[in-house]
Amino acid sequence: MTLILIIILLSAAVTGFYSFYLFSRDSKGYLLLLIGSGFLLRLAFILFDPILNIWDESFHAVVAKNFTKHWLIPTLYDDTLIRLPTGWVECHYWLHKQPLFLWQMAISIKLLGSTILAARLPGAILASIQIGLLFSIATKITNRKVAYYTALIYTIAYYPLALVSGAACNDQNDISFVFYITASIWAYLNYLETKSWKWALFVGILAGMAVMVKWLAGLLVFLGWSFSLVFMKEFRLHWRRYLHLLLAIIACVMIFLPWQIYILKTYPVLASEEFQLISKHFTEVVELHEGPWYFYLEGVQILYPFYKHLGAIIILISLLVLFPRIKNKHHKILVFSSVVFVYVFFSIAATKMTTFVFIVSPFIYLSLGYLITQLADRINVLKRPLLFFSIMLFLIFKGINIRQTLADHYSSLKLSQIEQTQQSISILQDRYKGKDAVIFGVGYLNATQVLYFTDLVVYTVVPNTEQIELLLQNHKSPVIIDNGNLPDYILNDKRIEIIKDVKFPQY
Repeated sequence: MTLILIIILLSAAVTGFYSFYLFSRDSKGYLLLLIGSGFLLRLAFILFDPILNIWDESFHAVVAKNFTKHWLIPTLYDDTLIRLPTGWVECHYWLHKQPLFLWQMAISIKLLGSTILAARLPGAILASIQIGLLFSIATKITNRKVAYYTALIYTIAYYPLALVSGAACNDQNDISFVFYITASIWAYLNYLETKSWKWALFVGILAGMAVMVKWLAGLLVFLGWSFSLVFMKEFRLHWRRYLHLLLAIIACVMIFLPWQIYILKTYPVLASEEFQLISKHFTEVVELHEGPWYFYLEGVQILYPFYKHLGAIIILISLLVLFPRIKNKHHKILVFSSVVFVYVFFSIAATKMTTFVFIVSPFIYLSLGYLITQLADRINVLKRPLLFFSIMLFLIFKGINIRQTLADHYSSLKLSQIEQTQQSISILQDRYKGKDAVIFGVGYLNATQVLYFTDLVVYTVVPNTEQIELLLQNHKSPVIIDNGNLPDYILNDKRIEIIKDVKFPQY
């Protein structure tokens, strides 16, 4: 596997540098090569870890795997013999996230099996397509040179790579969410050029798909569109523009509303609880995700490839430099309203998570691309190519964030966890595959690994006497992993198999 990773990474580097070579000489094919380089880089990252990351990749992968058996029934623990609570980390029916990104993963798993590649490939594909979307968006707002550097910075940026590889929390969910929001913005820019109802319809469809990934922040594109209707006379006085916006909204609602109706009807209590939990994010701290008002300013060092204390300053400068140079007023409204609203809204909200503001990353990458372009023009790339090449190498290594990448995937703790998990899964699979065994005591942070990579029935808890009798009545064999603290009724029951050679890592 190490040799394969080296080959993929070298191929990504060669393809990327050749893309830059073609771009610098105004030759064709540079964008396709950059997208190819981005895909190879993402492919390498998704193969770094042979097991799933706990938060939240492992839960997403199991629900996606179960979708392959029943596409409209979202489950985490598919076996219903043992009754479980309703919390999203240990439950039967799972409604914690909207289902579109899970269906994408399910299609991949259906085709490739329950593998690491299958779970992460959809995100790698979408993130690679996003390189092209960012290039198109930046071209429309600025020019082709800025667009290339915008796409290049995103290609090598650490955080999207961490999301694709599952190293960053919310993994496939956030990479898909940002993709569909970016795609809706791209479609809106095309609508501004053509004023066609077809593009308006496409905006609504893509926004609806964004909502079907991670709820109402997916409607971001309508913010700039609405402000244009209010402040731009050419829009405000034309009734067709209102009809086009209405068409887009209707299309959007038609995409995401049926699923909400379905889950409210099928799982009324659980769905209501989830919607209530979502509504609390603004006024209450949910799941200990809290922080000061400047939380997202500090978060810049995680989301974007710059030194800790300079990140927010550099991005602020880049936005201030870019904004006056955006010629189209609709584009100005879109960029300004999106960035300001998102950062202000989520800074006020009680619940805070780093990726909440990542939905405006297309505009942040655009501003950084503009800053790099200004730097390139002042250096004069053709006269001083070695200096500019050195700067680009610095940006690449800073962008990929080598130190954090190694910590994510190759720390001694991480390697130990991988080894323990693989050994434990292998023992359980060899011993109980094809048998009517129900395995207890796995621990909820390890159970999802077993559920994804095998077809074994596992639970995190130690069963009570009633549950043991229920299993035996249903001709199931209870198996319990010895955690060193088993109760006497387990130890004294000869009908229960106790195993001592399975040691999952402690998180």
